[in-house]
Amino acid sequence: MLPVYSPESHSLYQDFLISNFLLYYPDPFSISRQTWKIIAQFWHLDLSQTTSILLGSYSKFGPAPRDPVSMLRSYLLSIKLKITSITDWVSRLKECPLYAIISGFSPDDVPGIGTFYDFFRHIWNSEQKHLSVQLRHKKKKTPKGKKHGEKTPNIKSTSAARFLDFYKKHPLPDPSLSPLSLIFRLYKQQFLDVSVSHGLIRPSAISLAGDGSPIRTSARLRYKKVLSSDE
Repeated sequence: MLPVYSPESHSLYQDFLISNFLLYYPDPFSISRQTWKIIAQFWHLDLSQTTSILLGSYSKFGPAPRDPVSMLRSYLLSIKLKITSITDWVSRLKECPLYAIISGFSPDDVPGIGTFYDFFRHIWNSEQKHLSVQLRHKKKKTPKGKKHGEKTPNIKSTSAARFLDFYKKHPLPDPSLSPLSLIFRLYKQQFLDVSVSHGLIRPSAISLAGDGSPIRTSARLRYKKVLSSDE
């Protein structure tokens, strides 16, 4: 069954957060200031486009899936709290009602470990588990001189020439077919474009140098003589 998309999902999440927070934590002063900062960040974080972006990766058949918005929000919360293990994170959701509430789950109904990995399968746009093929080819040995005492031929080439030869043999794939295409869309539409619309990022002030040209960063004059080892 496909997940249900609602344009009002973020406002519904905010109502859910308020009602459940007051139910489990009637004393707001019992929450630390650092935790309040995290709550405020997720209060303003609108992830309502997640369902529409991932809709094509779900099947029309089978049981109803977990809300993709809540799954993504919960995973971002685990990253915010620097919890990298999904097993540990599921345990935290069960032990701490606040983490479940911020994620958008009822404290008595949190997703399991397999549910998280199933969600990762939906945002990973590929049947392969890795970005690159795991087979590694042997490097070619440097040719030596044919006769005894003959020098090895100089076959050094520039980095640009090696890259050009590589991309001629391995052309860039279609970006829409990349395993990270859905993740890039989630990031662009819900983070990058929002930051640009609020003036936090100015695209006109961003420049990128990819031709190997040096970029001047900073310089500092030394007014004191550097002591040598003899002194």
